Amino acid sequence: IPPADSVVVTISRQFGSGGSDIGRLIATEAGLTFLNNEIIAEVAKRLGIAEQHAANKDEQTEGIASYIFDAMRASQPFNINYHKALARTLSEPSNELVHLHLTQKVVLELASKGNAVIVGRGSQFLLHHAPRTLHLYIFAPLPYRIENIMKEMQLGREQAEQLIERRDYEHDNYLRRYY
Repeated sequence: IPPADSVVVTISRQFGSGGSDIGRLIATEAGLTFLNNEIIAEVAKRLGIAEQHAANKDEQTEGIASYIFDAMRASQPFNINYHKALARTLSEPSNELVHLHLTQKVVLELASKGNAVIVGRGSQFLLHHAPRTLHLYIFAPLPYRIENIMKEMQLGREQAEQLIERRDYEHDNYLRRYY
């Protein structure tokens, strides 16, 4: 819970909508701490892994579906090791769950300090009933998102569309699975 004299703003966003930029603008204008990649950096530090590795696990899920999609991308859906895929989902907590729980812990710790804008990572669900917390969802029409990603990542239209489609799927899957 943020201290009585502070606030927390959570930003949930569509990929390519400019949600992070809007969050940074809100933080700057309101004199709040902007927390986005800082969460990834803190998780990486606590896990003792490289930031890039933590970023690759950020807001991601694994499981049977990821193995099937990987096999389908390789055009060899019958080469998947179903026993390995099932064993991973039924065994002890995975690295994915460790990463998720540590990310949740970091988000909650940062929110408890107050005066922050927190981007993503299920923060809108983690802080759903917290007082002095405002939850924003940033969305944009698909053509805007495509143009934004094309400019930001120097991609062609088809690549940007595919990336948006993939990231939307991953983000929805992450939120549905854990929240």
